Amino acid sequence: MWAHLWDGRKRIVVSLVMSLLVWPGPAAGQKRGGTAVLAIDSNPLTLNPAITSGDPDHMVGEKVYGALIYLDDNFSPRPDLALRWEVAPDGLSYRFDLRPNVKWHDGQPFTSADVKYTFEEVLAKYHPLSKNTFQRIASVDTPDPLKVVIRMKEPFGPFLSILFSFNAPIIPKHIYGGTDVLTNAANSRPVGTGPFKFHEWIRGDRITLVRNDAYYHPVQLDRLILKIIPDAAARTLAFESGDVDYIADYYLAKSDVARLEKLRDSKVRRGGDLPINTLLGFNIRQRSLAVPEVRHAIATAIDRKLIVDKARFGLGIPGRSEIDGHFTWAYNPKIDYSVIYAFNPSKARTLLDTAGYRPGPDGKRVSLRLIYNVARPVLAQIAEIMKSQLADVGIELRLEAVERAVWIDRVWMKYDFDLHLFEGGTFGDPALGVQRWYLCADEVRRIFAVNATGYCNPMVDELFHRAATEVKVSDRARYYFQVQEILARDLPHLVLIENENVDVAKSYLKGIWAGKMQYSQWEGVWIDK
Repeated sequence: MWAHLWDGRKRIVVSLVMSLLVWPGPAAGQKRGGTAVLAIDSNPLTLNPAITSGDPDHMVGEKVYGALIYLDDNFSPRPDLALRWEVAPDGLSYRFDLRPNVKWHDGQPFTSADVKYTFEEVLAKYHPLSKNTFQRIASVDTPDPLKVVIRMKEPFGPFLSILFSFNAPIIPKHIYGGTDVLTNAANSRPVGTGPFKFHEWIRGDRITLVRNDAYYHPVQLDRLILKIIPDAAARTLAFESGDVDYIADYYLAKSDVARLEKLRDSKVRRGGDLPINTLLGFNIRQRSLAVPEVRHAIATAIDRKLIVDKARFGLGIPGRSEIDGHFTWAYNPKIDYSVIYAFNPSKARTLLDTAGYRPGPDGKRVSLRLIYNVARPVLAQIAEIMKSQLADVGIELRLEAVERAVWIDRVWMKYDFDLHLFEGGTFGDPALGVQRWYLCADEVRRIFAVNATGYCNPMVDELFHRAATEVKVSDRARYYFQVQEILARDLPHLVLIENENVDVAKSYLKGIWAGKMQYSQWEGVWIDK
């Protein structure tokens, strides 16, 4: 997908000199003014996107903060806070020229010192997904206020493409420097460089952002309201009544898609941004789940095609491997869970017998807890189907639907679960969005959205490392092929579904899906009623 940027035999200096011509706006006919209302399901845990990978956190934070680049709808890097950059042929240094005259929302100038501080003191220490990437940096030099030179310890193929706002938002040194980043008051009242400024947060109800008139590109909307609606059905009703203008895939009940597609005043986008998978995680610290045959039995007892059809209404396909099949260059076609773990309850019973888990007098072999985020209706439907299917082979599944904050605390901070059900983004490269679920170091970090299973295989760590540091795509793929063979056997996660994303917007929202990804900063969106 992005790997073509790094096919290293070309031995050239990559130099990108981009102007306003590559920016996705303004388009002809744009109208200024108005308010757009976006639905989210819960209060964010923080509004600082540099220390979280939470969905509601980024739905807000990425509209307030900027990054060195943004990714266009072809997933190619384009200038944001950096106007141009050069990458050395050996992949060991990056030179960025920053955009001049950029101001933080409090009027202070944005400079290279902010980039250095963010990379070294925040992202390398606290970001759940990109921490490992920024620890690969040997130094960040700032020869003047508008120049940054990054030197790497070793090449890292997808580094340039990680520098967008989800993984690398730039935060203000003058506000965070010398403080505890995790408890700074700005985490609730953010000060960014983005197209919208924070206005207010009424917890449990809404977060309001207003236009940044000093932004370096035209911003059309007067304000954005992030409306907190925990219930999925209520979100759909609010959209139908006109109280909400946009529901992103993560918050959209899939049972409502067919109905919403028929509304005259709405438009639906299928496919969306980077691949997202629905996964079942095994806590292999738990005695029964530490036995591979039990994990294999669970995988074999689940009819994943039925789950796709009934819980996601056909929006996706059964997962094929730990690396999403959409990564055509990295996916190993020899690994297909639909074959390896084909639905076969009889085989699942035999595997459980072999592992020593025979039925008791009540027919039960083992009882397991499955935890998931109650605000995600599709996960509740998947859990109910799995409960029925696993009961058929003697596994009792006790469902624990909890609020998002409790789910995060139980799974990633306390490891208090047997199975957990979740959706994970791939972020365009296995080095960014896949390896985080499996690394030994992440197994003990107690940080959201990394390895919570207790799985640790040094060979897997080594293969992921080699794949990330190779320059040539074919060499990277060779290591990822080997990783998939091991993970298919060890199975710390079962990839249930390769999701098909669906977003819905009112037809009068223009520019909504043009030029940037879902978490777009929305500066190019306008209302035409």
